Amino acid sequence: MSAKGARVSLTCYKDKDSLFKALADMERRVDVFLDSKLGNGVKGEDIAKELFDLGFRNIFLETGMPPDAFPKCYWIKAILSKDPPWGA
Repeated sequence: MSAKGARVSLTCYKDKDSLFKALADMERRVDVFLDSKLGNGVKGEDIAKELFDLGFRNIFLETGMPPDAFPKCYWIKAILSKDPPWGA
């Protein structure tokens, strides 16, 4: 709702398979925001690396942890809080 209120186009995917099926239609310059803990032991950092290898460069990790809790990952542009990045 906050994205709509800010007039931001937002598409969400419930799992990795849904996201990767949609990649063929995505421009590589889109901003991608991933949660760090995706469930079932899947880490957003790992998905981010796969996306980077496919040509995505605007990849952000959203987490409730401080940025220094993560190792440096050159494929992640920034580590952000879980607050909406469009300033809701």
